[in-house]
Amino acid sequence: MNKISIDISGNSSKEIKNTHLIISVKTIRDNSSMIVVGYPGMKNTIKNMEIGDTLLFETPEDGIYEVRVMTILYNSVTLLISQISPKIGLMGGYVTDDPLNSNFTNDEKSKIKESIQNTKNNLSKNQNISKEKLDLIYKKLDDIQNASERLGRKDWINYVAGSLTSLSISASFSNETRIFLFQTLNTSFEWLFNNAMRLIT
Repeated sequence: MNKISIDISGNSSKEIKNTHLIISVKTIRDNSSMIVVGYPGMKNTIKNMEIGDTLLFETPEDGIYEVRVMTILYNSVTLLISQISPKIGLMGGYVTDDPLNSNFTNDEKSKIKESIQNTKNNLSKNQNISKEKLDLIYKKLDDIQNASERLGRKDWINYVAGSLTSLSISASFSNETRIFLFQTLNTSFEWLFNNAMRLIT
């Protein structure tokens, strides 16, 4: 499925043909609608959207989809669903028996959470990154934070580098955006990466 147009009535959901996407229209008010995009086993993305607005949704198997609002009527919304990239490659965790691959301490997990928030704050100041791509990056950063709860430190750093590289390729980030993303993350995690490795930009 490369592109498909669908109509969804207010307060209802549809599973998109040939994908695992489930899209719901929660409310329709004047010229806007609350849209929910979901995928089995993943957290929903919820956004209030007007005509022409888009959101990007990354899936673990089918790559990235763009959801665009085409029309909003009093009782239904027309959406254009486009697959803008194929499978994204690196998504999962790693498993290693390396004795140096220890789990993060609770203090380190708190610092990771703080560093993720600092990264988001700094990225938001870059006016050259679109809102849609910024939302996608934020979601990936949330995944990275959650991964620190289950991965050892070496595996986690590999996961960070691999998942952000795959995201940059899949979402067709400009070279400037990719470099800014990695530089911002390196700065926020200087306390950790300087003791291991800096992410390649």
